[in-house]
Formats: sequence, structure tokens, C-alpha cells
Amino acid sequence: MGGNKNVGVGSMTTTELVVKSKAVSKLNFKEPMEDEATTVMTMEPNADGTTKVSWTMQGENKFPASIFAAVFNMDKMLRTSFQKGFTLLQEKVTVESASAPQDAGGNFKIEEKQFAGGTFVTVRKEVAFADIPKFYQENFGKMFELCGKTKVKMAGPPCGIYYKYDMEKQVADLAAAIPVAAGSKVEGYSVIDVAEAPYYHLDYYGAYEKMEPAYNALDAFAKGKGKEPNPYMVIEQYVSDPMTEKDTTKWLTQIHYFLK
Repeated sequence: MGGNKNVGVGSMTTTELVVKSKAVSKLNFKEPMEDEATTVMTMEPNADGTTKVSWTMQGENKFPASIFAAVFNMDKMLRTSFQKGFTLLQEKVTVESASAPQDAGGNFKIEEKQFAGGTFVTVRKEVAFADIPKFYQENFGKMFELCGKTKVKMAGPPCGIYYKYDMEKQVADLAAAIPVAAGSKVEGYSVIDVAEAPYYHLDYYGAYEKMEPAYNALDAFAKGKGKEPNPYMVIEQYVSDPMTEKDTTKWLTQIHYFLK
């Protein structure tokens, strides 16, 4: 592609892109001299919810470009260019954040708590991400009806129990779950006991499909504690009833994030 008298002529091709993690690009310079290089931009979440961005460029400094590098302070020139790029990136992020939907808010309070343990009536299945709402809708309705008929008393709001969340395959190993009194039995359903354990607690307000920032905050919080952000189980407790509360900004989901 073309440039101008300040940048010359060349092209840039993105060769690798990992969402919210890394972007790799190949640079091919044509004018004022032929050369090539690779730039890598990495993103790492901080414990306070911000993101650390690192930007590097690598390449072999061949003749005659090596003469230019020997005469001019290339390190200083590139540092200045990178700083301008970071400034533009920050301005762009600020503008985009201001216009983004605010259902989930931007600040999350995370607390370390102790789960007291509980008993759940469950239906567990591996479900494609796109089918999760349908899975919950179908099973919760049947479970509520059966619990009512059998006089099994619910011990709290309905929950989703996540055992595995595979971003690559876009599937989740999860269970639609209803907390009940210990010792309860419901024919046709599995009844499980979740043991007492420490966990990270986050109250999320917003639409269910916009929960990613909350989980990013939990991952960053875990990293800040020196732990690998790979929960062996997550319990989402759906406190609000979407059928009666139409304002998604008021939907409360209590996230229980369990680490070993």
C-alpha cells in the first residue's frame, strides 16, 4: 500500500490475532529501501482491571539500512513513534469505552469468601455457547414444575454450574441447577452436593451475554493473587427474574469463582 513522504511505501499484514491477548503483524518496506520486520503487540490484564500493553518490533538490519541506523539514534526514533502510537491507542480506547453499552458497568468489587456448601438438583450437559439460553429455558421450567409437584423446597435462586468453558470449541460443560435442602430427591434428576470451599465473589449487574468483562476482572484478580486463572468450577446464581424485571441493567448474577 502507499504511504507519504514521512513513512514511505510498504505493506502490513496481520499474521496472528488472539483476542485480548496478542496481535502479530508482518511489515514489508518498499521505499525508501526494501526491508521487512515483525511487530508484536501483547495485552495482559492487571489486577485493578486495567490492561498492560507491550509493543515490540523485530527485524534484521541489513545493508544499506545498517548505515542509517549507525548514524541516527534508531532506538530513540522508534521509542518516539511507539509512544505516539500508544497515545493514539489510548485515545481510541477512551472514545470506544465512552460509547460502549454500560449494562455491566466498568468497575467490579471482588471479594474472597467461603462457600458454605449446598445441594443442587441438576441437569448436566455439554452445550454449544449459542444454545445455552435455550438449554436453561427448557430445563429450568421442567425442574421448577417438578419441584412444585413433589413439594421439594428450593433453597435459593436457580443457578448455572460451569465445569469447563472451551473458547476454542465454543462449548461448555455445564449444569442447570436449583439449590434445594440437603437430602432432597427429585425423580429423573441428579442431586449433587457441592462441598464447602473458598471462592472469589462478584456481583454482576447486566445482560447475561455481556458478562465477559466480569470474568476478565476475576481472571485479573486471580493473577494478582499469584494464582492461575483457571477455575475448576463456576456457579452463576441468577438472583433476578428476567420475566418480571425487564431492565437488564438491574439483572443481578452472583458469580462464584472457585480455584484450587
